Amino acid sequence: MRIYLLFIAALMILLSFSGCARFSYVEKRQGYKHLKQPYVRVKIIETSILSLECTGPYELHCIHSDGSATDYSSNSDLLLKIDNAGINVKQESGLPLENELMRVVAIPRDTKDHLLLNGGAFRGVADVIIENDSISIVNAVYMEDYLKGVLPPEIGRHGKPELEALKAQAVASRTYALSRFKRNPAKLYDMVNHISDQVYIGMSGEDRWINRAIKETHGEVLLAGGELITAYYHSTCGGFTDNIEDVWDRQPKSYLKGCPDEGFCRWSKFYNWSFTWSRRQLETSISDYLRQKKRLTNGDIHLENLKVIDRLHSGRIKILKVYTDIDEFLLFKDQIRWALIRPDKPGAILPSTNFQIEVERDTGGEIIQVTATGQGNGHGVGMCQCGALGRSRAGQKYRHILAVYYTGADVSKVY
Repeated sequence: MRIYLLFIAALMILLSFSGCARFSYVEKRQGYKHLKQPYVRVKIIETSILSLECTGPYELHCIHSDGSATDYSSNSDLLLKIDNAGINVKQESGLPLENELMRVVAIPRDTKDHLLLNGGAFRGVADVIIENDSISIVNAVYMEDYLKGVLPPEIGRHGKPELEALKAQAVASRTYALSRFKRNPAKLYDMVNHISDQVYIGMSGEDRWINRAIKETHGEVLLAGGELITAYYHSTCGGFTDNIEDVWDRQPKSYLKGCPDEGFCRWSKFYNWSFTWSRRQLETSISDYLRQKKRLTNGDIHLENLKVIDRLHSGRIKILKVYTDIDEFLLFKDQIRWALIRPDKPGAILPSTNFQIEVERDTGGEIIQVTATGQGNGHGVGMCQCGALGRSRAGQKYRHILAVYYTGADVSKVY
């Protein structure tokens, strides 16, 4: 018996230092008890009306403003609406079920079933909360299932030649998501369904090669110094990635250092690009940006010239000076992309800051149009996705691909 107890004690000590222990938590949140862990909470929808359906029986937890709860088992479709008093739940027939709720949690009874939220299919739990005088739907979902809805919009659907790149993306996206978990404990979600985090489309984009890549890297993440890294990635580096501190005003990271891509992303449609603005288009774009940053009070600038003051080793512009009739404005690093909105696609930022400027003037010296001819698509920090795809096609394995773009980070299996 003593030998057995000593064995158990030793095993517990080993587990406390193992990667598996890192995520051995159980959150006692109402409606989450059946949810497989580790999971991630992502805000997927913000709306005033939610249509809630399920492919099978499901549980419904209705939480009132005083903290009390009413639990239901249901097979029917429901409609959730917001008003000044809270969330109201109606049955498919129109009969009211609950009123003035602060939160509603829906979870399929069987893991084989899934929820339909305003027509979109999602695994896991739907946590409906009040935010910004609207209904916010938070999808709490098992990490591996979450990745099935992230990889299709983030890196696209591919085949066997790109499998190693898909594996690299799975590890990077898993790492990024886990690094966001509970970063802001006051919020009921960790990430939003947006390019500012990771685009997530639920079950609609699932793909067999992507699912295979996720399965074959199950539980693997990138660690540096024993901690999860912030695994940034982008579409096309255009030849070189850059240090994080050179692109954004962030602290240097040993694993986010610039490196040459060796031509592996050259096949990307955004490896080379060109856009031309009329003077008026560019004046409006820059003026809108300056007003947003409170550097311009009202009216629009009259553009007189653009000049590159400094570039990074990669070729990306570090400082761009804008000469106007009002003042001279400096634009720095990645913010340049947000100031120069694409002329062909309203609201879309410039693909990258790695570009050359050509200014065309009339005989009186007035600017007629400005052309930017550049390379790459994205901020240029971390993994170049098109480079990763090119490397996979060339036979490189996912661990090597990750080692290229995340200097010194180790792939570790943590669950």
